[in-house]
Amino acid sequence: MNNKDKIFNNIDELLEYITDKYEQDSSQGLYYSTLLECSLNLIWDKKISEWINRYSFCNKFNVQPFGVSSYDELPCLWIDFCMIMMNELAECEKEQMRKSK
Repeated sequence: MNNKDKIFNNIDELLEYITDKYEQDSSQGLYYSTLLECSLNLIWDKKISEWINRYSFCNKFNVQPFGVSSYDELPCLWIDFCMIMMNELAECEKEQMRKSK
C-alpha cells in the first residue's frame, strides 16, 4: 500500500466516523478534518480541477458535458461528481446565509 492509498483509507475511516457522529453526510466536516491530517495536495488531482471547470462552464452556459444529449449517456462518475458539487454549493450558501444573520 502506498501513501496515497493510506490517505484514502484514512479519509474513508474519517468519513465513516463523521457520518456516524453527525448522522448525515458531512463532507464539510470531512474537508476540515482532512486539513488537520494531511496536505490536500496529496488528494487533489488535475482531473478534479478539470471537472470543476467543466461543471462551472456547463452550468454557466447551460450546455451538456461530454457532448451527450441525455442523462443515460453521462458517465456515472460525472453524475456522482455533479451531485457532490450541488450539495457542497448548497451547503456553502446555507453557511453564508447563517453568517450574514
